Amino acid sequence: MFYLASFTFSIGLFAAGVAMAGPIPVPDPDFGGPDGIARIDFGASADPQDHASAALVANGRLLLAGLANAGPAGPDIAFARLDTARGLPDASFGVGGEGRVLAGLAPVTILADVAAVSDGRLLFVGSTSNGVNVVGRRNADGSLDASFNGTGHRFLGASAFLDGATEALINQVVALPGGKILVTGFAGTNAAPAQACAVAARLNANGSTDTTFGAGRGSICVAPALQSSPLAGAFDSAVLADGRLILAGTALHPGGSGLDMAVVRLQSDGALDTTFGPAQDGWAYVAFDRGGTLHDAARAVAVDASGRIVLAGDFESPGDYDMGVARLLPNGDTDPAFGSNGQVPVAFDLGGHNYESAHSVHVLSGGHVLVGGQVQSNNIVGAAVMLMPNGQLDERFGDGGLFLQADIEGPESAIVVANRVLMDGDHLYMIGSSVNPTPLPGGGRNNDFAATRYLIPLFSDGFDGDAVD
Repeated sequence: MFYLASFTFSIGLFAAGVAMAGPIPVPDPDFGGPDGIARIDFGASADPQDHASAALVANGRLLLAGLANAGPAGPDIAFARLDTARGLPDASFGVGGEGRVLAGLAPVTILADVAAVSDGRLLFVGSTSNGVNVVGRRNADGSLDASFNGTGHRFLGASAFLDGATEALINQVVALPGGKILVTGFAGTNAAPAQACAVAARLNANGSTDTTFGAGRGSICVAPALQSSPLAGAFDSAVLADGRLILAGTALHPGGSGLDMAVVRLQSDGALDTTFGPAQDGWAYVAFDRGGTLHDAARAVAVDASGRIVLAGDFESPGDYDMGVARLLPNGDTDPAFGSNGQVPVAFDLGGHNYESAHSVHVLSGGHVLVGGQVQSNNIVGAAVMLMPNGQLDERFGDGGLFLQADIEGPESAIVVANRVLMDGDHLYMIGSSVNPTPLPGGGRNNDFAATRYLIPLFSDGFDGDAVD
């Protein structure tokens, strides 16, 4: 789901019916401060930079998660919770009524994902150093949950997924029915020839390894069969109603011209589902192949009410990267009713060389597809795309179906450098960081966790805003 320059696998790594006139989304004047931005400051340090990279809405509250440089030990995993009425700190979360809490795991390099448990507790995954991942659980008030592994967290090295692996990155956590926990990502080695595979591991509710998954190992590591070195990775996953798993990401495969968007379907116990895919080997691929080194990756996946698989991510074009959206039929075949041969390329065309990528996808109950992502040029700007059920851009949304965060040319403190786009009902949140408008005592500025919200009156425009994914 995220750009990780230090991870050197060669796999192309780098988300109420208001009647109103004019284009949508529109800024929500009731959210955040006078500038429309809700901020959480974790306190000054030698390098006071706080950046949220993941978010979720649960029980009427907006949770932000990321890294905060709030002490001498370096960056720590940090959480902040806001009410969704006005974007004010939730006094029931953290200590001192400030709506914030640190995990106490510094130094940390990545906070990758968060998920809500049905009882209000919070799951998170991150990385403390290259190859060492942390999975943890917090109570509903943000305090450490000692019922998870006795410490509230557990470390997983690369060897937990693949014998001899030297690198691993968990980038998603899923709360499963019954309290079990699924984590997904990739693992492998940088030693020539480089190898990588898509991985998944399942934990019991107490944090122990679930040995009923992955043939007793508790984890699986899969890649398409190649005569040369295998290369695959998972960025997102979906759990089907019958318990089967879909991992979405990127892979080299027989007959492919480069790294393509890839989907692998697993049985509930982690075994390959060989009824899936055109070759019935468990795999399906989407190749945009528009230029450069032909790197394509699916960063997000959703399954619609008909069982079709919607992928969103990026593909390499001459000189930069653009967003790509694709749809597969439930059996893994390309869906000819979506875009052109199941593919929809999306380019914001801001000029120059840009990196445009999707990191979230929502299938609305009316069949529309809302994609969240970012456009990286001078700033990292939040972006959203609305597609009609057939894959065409819906021109009633944003500028011809494309939406970029407002005020991108305004003062630096008026911008939320968005790392995550999140939809909840008729609201679109841009999550990331923003420069605090108040200078530090010694001069300079610090970055805070930040969120801004937009209204999407979808009901009044003839399509339903309830996400079904």
